[in-house]
Amino acid sequence: MPVRPRGIAAPVLIAALLLSASGADAKQLGFARQLDKGAIEYSYRFYDADGREQTLRFRLPEKAVVRGHREYRPIDSPEVANSLKRRVAQSIEAYVRPLGGTIEVTVERSKGSLSVHYEVKLPPNRATPAVEAEVERRAESATSETYAAFFNVRDASGIEVRPDFARIVPRAVADLKPVADAIAAQTEDERERIALALAFVQSVPYAVPDRRSQGGFVMPAAFFDLNRGDCDVKSAALAAILMSLLPDRSIAMVLPPEHALLAVDIPSAGDEAKIVVNGRSYVLLEPTGPALWPIGRVAQETGQKMSGTTSETVVLPRPPAEEAQSRRK
Repeated sequence: MPVRPRGIAAPVLIAALLLSASGADAKQLGFARQLDKGAIEYSYRFYDADGREQTLRFRLPEKAVVRGHREYRPIDSPEVANSLKRRVAQSIEAYVRPLGGTIEVTVERSKGSLSVHYEVKLPPNRATPAVEAEVERRAESATSETYAAFFNVRDASGIEVRPDFARIVPRAVADLKPVADAIAAQTEDERERIALALAFVQSVPYAVPDRRSQGGFVMPAAFFDLNRGDCDVKSAALAAILMSLLPDRSIAMVLPPEHALLAVDIPSAGDEAKIVVNGRSYVLLEPTGPALWPIGRVAQETGQKMSGTTSETVVLPRPPAEEAQSRRK
């Protein structure tokens, strides 16, 4: 049974890539965190792409931050392995027991992957191709459900497993609304808001989340609490912020090999780097840092990864209005 992400894995055409040599590095001038009455207050100072010092302050609900630290688990973690074993065993057993069968399940963990093995014993007259097909379907369904429970999903190839950005980003929009509000208070201009949000995320120190405890990824609210993240962590956080700042714009995660960046369907200003997704032009944003790439500029390494390869592009769905409202309460 194939995994069906809630976003849209869309075909992408590179319309133009303006590659830049590394410019000025992002620099975080100050970071402070303080717990106050069920909320965590954050204060940041950083330089934007024009070299101007910027300040942002916002408060995130403590429960949202705590949830952000706990929700995502990598597929090779003990929690996912144990859940996978239990789900596969329960699903298959419910089917084969009435047929006089038994099931044994083992799960092997290795770095970045899980392997599930199961052995079904059935009376000879019950071991039919139809029964075998149903057992395999149940095992695949239980595997997909397990990945989804920890915000993982198979990529477009159906082979690799990655964070499910189509669920993660919309879920984080309400949690990060205070960040978007703090940015919106600085300017009413759409591109200026994007530029400020982009420089802010770029200025957060780059670091790959701990492989053992965090699986190389953390949820957006946890990213600000840890004050560090890598390309996919930063891209997910920026996407959640932009969903509030740009309610009428489409936003996509672009996933070339071993990288992540964003694309937004805003009008291009000049020779900005663009891609075409489903016939629409999107301007690229490079959130990773430490270089302060402005809107429509990507690193040479990013362009090399996107040229001549197939980048998975996920057009991010927006959260239902009622869900966003309930999560803000």
